Amino acid sequence: MHWKSRFFDARARLESETDAEALHDLRIAVGRIHSLLIPVRALEGKDGLRSVAAEVGRLTSARELEVMAGELESRGYPRTAASRLARLKKEHLAILQHPALVNR
Repeated sequence: MHWKSRFFDARARLESETDAEALHDLRIAVGRIHSLLIPVRALEGKDGLRSVAAEVGRLTSARELEVMAGELESRGYPRTAASRLARLKKEHLAILQHPALVNR
């Protein structure tokens, strides 16, 4: 599957909340896009792309919160996990509303 397809597929899964790996897959797709920009360092206009990729990478760092909530739940701390999951919903919304993640 092409990187763009993986990116938008992961975004769609995150939006529809169909699986717990969507944010992880989105984060991997963003990392691949960022790495594709390395060979074009000398080209004009690449700074904007790199900054957007870095910003989206920061946004998707919510993955750590997702993993932590799952771990807390599995260890018998459902209330603590629930508070993190509530925060995670807000993080997902911020990710989905980011202009760079709009499906064009």
